[in-house]
Amino acid sequence: MPSETLEAFGHAPSSHLPDDLEGVPGDIDPSGLAALNGGALPGAGRDAGGFVGGDVGGDRASALISQIARQQLELTFRQQQQQQQQQQQQQQQQQQQHRPDAAASSVVGDGAAAGEQPGVLEAFSYVVRMFSGVLSDRMASRKAAIAAGFAMGAAAKCGMSFATTIGQLFIGKAIDRLGNGVQAAPRDALIGDLSPAASRSACFGFAQSMRKAGSFIGAGLVFALMKATGNNYQAIFLGAAGVSALATVAFLAFVPSHTNAGQQQQQQQQAAKQQQVHEKQQPAKQQQQQQQQQQQQGVLEQARALWRDVRSMGSDFYRTLAVIGLYGLGHINESMLEARAIEVGFGKAEATLVVALLCLSVSLCAYPLGKLDDKHGPRMTFALGMAALIAGDLVLLASGAWPPAVFVACVLWGVHWAVVQGPMLGVIVSLAPPHLKGTAFGIFYSLMAVTAMAANTVFGSIWHTHGANAAFGLSAAVISLTLTVALPRLLPARGGGGGAGGGRGAPALAPA
Repeated sequence: MPSETLEAFGHAPSSHLPDDLEGVPGDIDPSGLAALNGGALPGAGRDAGGFVGGDVGGDRASALISQIARQQLELTFRQQQQQQQQQQQQQQQQQQQHRPDAAASSVVGDGAAAGEQPGVLEAFSYVVRMFSGVLSDRMASRKAAIAAGFAMGAAAKCGMSFATTIGQLFIGKAIDRLGNGVQAAPRDALIGDLSPAASRSACFGFAQSMRKAGSFIGAGLVFALMKATGNNYQAIFLGAAGVSALATVAFLAFVPSHTNAGQQQQQQQQAAKQQQVHEKQQPAKQQQQQQQQQQQQGVLEQARALWRDVRSMGSDFYRTLAVIGLYGLGHINESMLEARAIEVGFGKAEATLVVALLCLSVSLCAYPLGKLDDKHGPRMTFALGMAALIAGDLVLLASGAWPPAVFVACVLWGVHWAVVQGPMLGVIVSLAPPHLKGTAFGIFYSLMAVTAMAANTVFGSIWHTHGANAAFGLSAAVISLTLTVALPRLLPARGGGGGAGGGRGAPALAPA
């Protein structure tokens, strides 16, 4: 406000007005002020307090009131402009955070999504394991398939870091599961090839301990990164891609190639066939005709050969698979445990600690349970795993919204997972023929695909419809039935003798 106007009324220049109202701002739109004032600028053609135009005091009072009204309108107009700018900034921030929000909504959600989406992806991964296991039995070395799976996982994580929609993120996760499926069965078969029969389950348990120790460290790093970057999923996926790429390079550099027994037998058979062909010295036309016939019948012959391999596994192998199938139907995906943590009050970053604790529990239990399986057989270890899963379900069922119950369930579920991914794999190898370990794991993972898809879809739907307690209660009921009825009647007391067919009189494993 001009100081001479106030001095005319005996006032000092105003010092209590806001700084942004001093002087006449150049960015104020007169039309905007007119709109705020009902269509006219303040003080235009009006009298002030009964003073008319000819009176000097009235003119000064009118000018003063007009100036005050103008400044009030300027303040109101500026506030509206600031609000509009703040709204625009908020919209821009939301657009910038679109990628992390998409990732977050896919990683964690309600119980139904936490069950159904991972179930589909895990089923897809298990189906791929069937084919990769069969192919690894026919390859000169399983190393190529394992390295390819590692590389696909690294590429998928890198792609997920740049995903901008839920669909793109889902595709990235599907590729990651594809890579996991490609390398899983050949990897387990390679461990079975290299492990002694007397300590096979311990070897699988040790391998699982190392994998889960890495997962525990990784989950801790993810928690730290989420806190440091404000849930920046792009940085987290890029870091995971770098670690996967480093693991791929290390595997190629330090793991020697290993020729599996099945490929050795096939190489000898192929060499004998080639010698017979050369000895007969058939004309070129006849050889071409035979090649065409072989190509036409190749698919059918491969299907018949696969069926013969499947039938050759033996009765003990399939009785064990029946128990494993019932076990899988009662298993709840660990993503539901993370969803439960969020449901009882955990934040997104804190929920990753649930996965970290679960991995730590598996890492600590897998090797001891493997040694226990080598000494006492699979019945004891399977019973321990089922009992731990039942106990974890009951803890979650009875605790309500008590947050520490989630951590207790993590420890108990870790024992269950240590059995599933340790001694259970050792039993599969011990019951499979020596040259069909990859095929045996393919059959095993195909069964797991069906059970994972069914269990996670059912439990996710029940969670969404009836709540988490209904899902945990059903899981405990299914596992209890498997433990008391199927386990003692179907599961062999001990595994086969190092993969000689299991159901055809193979010797049992010697105690460790």
